[in-house]
Amino acid sequence: MGISVPSSLKPVLVAFITASAMVWGLFYNSSSGNSTALTTGPTQALAPGLGLPGALPALHLLHTRFGCLPWSRLLVGPTMLAQEGFVVDAPLASALAAQGTRGLCPLLCHADGTPLGLGMRATNPKLATVLRRAALAPTPDLTGKVLLSLLAKDLGLEEPLAWPRPSLEPALQLSVPQGILFTTPSPSAGPELLAQLEAALRTPTPSPAPCPQHLQTALISSILATVDNSGSTLLLTSSLNSAFGSRYLSPSTGVLLRNLTAESAHSAWACPLILRGSLDDTEADVLSLVASGTPNMTTVMTRALLSHLLEPHTQHQHQVQQEPTENPSTCGSVTLLQAAAHAEHAHVSSVPRGCCPFQGL
Repeated sequence: MGISVPSSLKPVLVAFITASAMVWGLFYNSSSGNSTALTTGPTQALAPGLGLPGALPALHLLHTRFGCLPWSRLLVGPTMLAQEGFVVDAPLASALAAQGTRGLCPLLCHADGTPLGLGMRATNPKLATVLRRAALAPTPDLTGKVLLSLLAKDLGLEEPLAWPRPSLEPALQLSVPQGILFTTPSPSAGPELLAQLEAALRTPTPSPAPCPQHLQTALISSILATVDNSGSTLLLTSSLNSAFGSRYLSPSTGVLLRNLTAESAHSAWACPLILRGSLDDTEADVLSLVASGTPNMTTVMTRALLSHLLEPHTQHQHQVQQEPTENPSTCGSVTLLQAAAHAEHAHVSSVPRGCCPFQGL
């Protein structure tokens, strides 16, 4: 299985693991041929401008439905990451230097409040404690009550607070000559993505649309892609709505809360996409795309997929490559992950090249 997370989105990755961010997921089961969408549910406020944590119950629901390993074992890695920390890379160091550490201490600053610099290590022992409790709790509801109780205490709120209700539902589908496309339903950008693709493919000579003239770029989401050699694929994308979310770091839990805006109800940053070849072909290709870095997500994804659909493929192109390949069709400063499976081979690549660590290949 290949897993990839953009290294430049460390503040968002921390919140993704802590259950703070809003999450969308897309899972394709190669055995059944079905694709399922995961959502954290309707946007809920913990306090004015602060989003209620939703990732942890959403991921637990996904595990309950499709997981095989013990839940406690799956949290070992995130717990170690929180306890031992990660090294601040150049993009994060630059963002901290430019934007300051207001609300982000002690996670991303020194004792005197100055931001961590390049090569320094950011640790989150409070988060590690929360994740250990989550691993040992007999039920996810008990985990949620403990987490919400701590957050309520930090914010001076009266309990009880309602734990988010994530859901799993069939993914949206669109038949194309090359197979079937799957993506997430509304309020994600999935329906808009399929509409753009369908309109483009109806033209006599379809071609990738030009990049937007004013392509906004912002580190608003974190992305992860996994694929196994059977073609089963999981895509996850999460967001704090901005690079550092609400800039409120819960002192009791280490959770960096996301900020709520007027646009928060519509997840324009979320439209993971999976293309499955003919269901009658047991060795049909499976291609998945997930991107971050811009609110113009549907245009970027439409362009990337059309480039793939319209280019001639050869047997050589299906072979698993040892290094990720750059895709010149991607617009602007966008991070794009591509996970593909052909026969018994799996391959994960990224744009820009070298942006993301790859494991398990």
